[in-house]
Amino acid sequence: MADEAISAQVSRSSFVSSNIHLVPVFCESSVESFFSVFESIATALQWPEDVWGVMLLCKFTGKAQQACSGLSRLDSLVYEKIKSAVLQAYELVPEAYRQNFRGLELAQGQSYLDFAREKAKLFERHSAALACRPLKGSHTFDVLAAPLEEIHSEYHIREKVTRTTTDSGSNFLKAFRLYGEDKEEGTTNWQEDSGPILDDAEDSELEVEYQDVFAVLDDNTGLEYQLPRHQKCACHLLNLISTVDATAAEATNDTYKRLSRSAFAKCHALWNKTSRSIMAYERVERECKLQFLRPNQTRWSSLFLAVERFVRIHKEQGEKTIRNVCTALKIQSAEMGFLVAYTAVMKPVAMALNILQGESSVHMGFLLPTLYQLLEKLRKLESSCKMCRPLVDALRDGIQKRFGEMMKDPELLNCLTFIRHQLDTELGEASTNSSLSDEDDFFGSMGSGNPEAVELERYLSCPFTGEGL
Repeated sequence: MADEAISAQVSRSSFVSSNIHLVPVFCESSVESFFSVFESIATALQWPEDVWGVMLLCKFTGKAQQACSGLSRLDSLVYEKIKSAVLQAYELVPEAYRQNFRGLELAQGQSYLDFAREKAKLFERHSAALACRPLKGSHTFDVLAAPLEEIHSEYHIREKVTRTTTDSGSNFLKAFRLYGEDKEEGTTNWQEDSGPILDDAEDSELEVEYQDVFAVLDDNTGLEYQLPRHQKCACHLLNLISTVDATAAEATNDTYKRLSRSAFAKCHALWNKTSRSIMAYERVERECKLQFLRPNQTRWSSLFLAVERFVRIHKEQGEKTIRNVCTALKIQSAEMGFLVAYTAVMKPVAMALNILQGESSVHMGFLLPTLYQLLEKLRKLESSCKMCRPLVDALRDGIQKRFGEMMKDPELLNCLTFIRHQLDTELGEASTNSSLSDEDDFFGSMGSGNPEAVELERYLSCPFTGEGL
């Protein structure tokens, strides 16, 4: 046994000495980046985790080295404990981020643009999964409210949670309508309840009113649970606009209804054929060089992506290719023109949805600018996509109906005001070196350096492909 332990130790030492040069250089000004790069390298090269700690100790300097010297002999070999101690030493913990963000002030001679950029560097999102609770029985509004309040109380975050985001299911809406916080309603009720104070003489003359105790106990006053303010999921609302509200366009125009139903019927026939037969699947791959995408009810924007792929194959390979795949499918020119116009109208909606469902860097400040820009794009499409004008109107009406209250929310308007001020300042400095359009100017510098900024640039730079339809 002793020989095996010695052999394992020699093997570990040999591994460390032969791979230590692959560990990045430690820099005290970018501690988090060092850990991120190290973990990526170690995972990609499949290094055993029991040597991660040793390899880090060989690279640390300064405060990191001092932090590790305070650990026990066993803890100094555990990677997670080493990482936690080093981050704590450099105050790279959530509370330190909050304190630094709140304490940063405008320095003398510093422009507001530089201050905003420095502030943005400190604004890093930290997320965690606190609880996962199974729900038994019917998912009624009270069944949903109970575990939410229980989790808030258990983790002592009831006073810290400002809003809770859920989808627009009727059970969630009712739960927050009954038990959720409403500032305006609370203020109104306080004003209504505060009347003239009665003196003892007047109070004594009041008649005694008897109440049915059982009726009072059965009455749901909304005080059983206490939930924070409710925020409807913007991505779910956009998905409802592109599906439910978009179908309302058929009721406003018979020509649009006829083209929509005939074109989509043929598309669904082709999608079903290629998904149910392996022979058809192989034939599509041989003839079209690309596979058709089939819409999925549980995936947002799937119908748009499927139609976009169909239009792409038709454009690149020609109508003859489609007929070779399915001889019975004869797509008329009007139907093909409708599908092209449909993709032109729905593309801004799909890309706006991709922007808002970003997980790491997208915040509430993105919501109103994206919605306003989406409305502007739809307005410009009114003249270029005449064939799908009913769809454009239905989408705009859906945005106003589902996001109307959010567009009047003071907190969201404050976010919009801050972002517009920041962009106006930056654009004023860059006006001499840039000839971007108004749309690109408005969004081009938001969140620069992150994936969402790239998505925004793609969204804003996409051309309108429905001209003349």
